Amino acid sequence: MEGIIWIVVGLVAIYFPVRFLRDDQFARSYIQNSPKAFLWRKIFGEEKALKITKTIFAPLGILLGIALIVFGIYSMSSPNKAELQEGSLYSIVDSEGKVKVVKILVIDPDGVHIRLYRNAYAERPQRVDPASLALGKPDDPEGFSIGHLPVTKAVFQRSDPVFIQQVIVLEDELEGYKMWREGSGGYWGMDL
Repeated sequence: MEGIIWIVVGLVAIYFPVRFLRDDQFARSYIQNSPKAFLWRKIFGEEKALKITKTIFAPLGILLGIALIVFGIYSMSSPNKAELQEGSLYSIVDSEGKVKVVKILVIDPDGVHIRLYRNAYAERPQRVDPASLALGKPDDPEGFSIGHLPVTKAVFQRSDPVFIQQVIVLEDELEGYKMWREGSGGYWGMDL
């Protein structure tokens, strides 16, 4: 969705400079009436301001529009922005720079409910044996884990998630989520 917005903004950013370059009447009217062009008119005069706008500012506006469109297309095709799926395993980079594995338990309109495993990796795993993923206690020397962690979608995306594989969410993995829902819990808003 964000990509589409950037593309639309880019198209609008291109439209006006192109119209300015192609339609002399529009260009003159803009230079004569626009509060933004007032300073340029005052310093350089109307003809010089028109020439500067046509040779410098309009082409810059077109380049800016193209950059916004490219950014929009890139953000739509980015693998990290792919549609999240419940039951998926993702590798993430936590706030300490460690590669960890999370499982998406539930996705709701406001956030993502994940299970953060204690397993840490030197680099992102391509596949993971789900039976090897473990939870530990808060003071576990092998690593921190949590069975249910509701996070905002922005926090999850900032952890640079990369899809590993699809697995099944087991009923007992949803106990923390059910308690959270009954208690009308909130979402973790700080980086993982």
